[in-house]
Amino acid sequence: MARQKRILLAGMSEADADTIRKHLSDCEHQVRSIGVDVDVLDQLRVFQPQLVLLDTTSETFDAFDMCKRIKQDSLAMVLIVTSLHAVDDVDLSIKSGTDDFLSKPVNRVELQKRVANLLKLQDCV
Repeated sequence: MARQKRILLAGMSEADADTIRKHLSDCEHQVRSIGVDVDVLDQLRVFQPQLVLLDTTSETFDAFDMCKRIKQDSLAMVLIVTSLHAVDDVDLSIKSGTDDFLSKPVNRVELQKRVANLLKLQDCV
């Protein structure tokens, strides 16, 4: 049996984290969300996720800067979750090193497909 993949949810409201956990509940991944007062990079080292979902609405850190830092410090894939839709925001996501991005409101099927694809890519790293 394959080892459970670890997914870290960071920078999102508890309601958004709950929604994402519910959407991923039948995917058999280990999903951990962290509060706004928890250091993302510290949890990255402790939890060692294969995938990090970063919300751009975080008030405690800049998601694009955090994406750059995650990509420097780990092999984890990063999925930016955003309510931003401007072309400049997409460009900023790409320049920050994100592996993919997902617009809010999060669609269950789209989330599951993107997570599955990123985890497959992560296996190739």
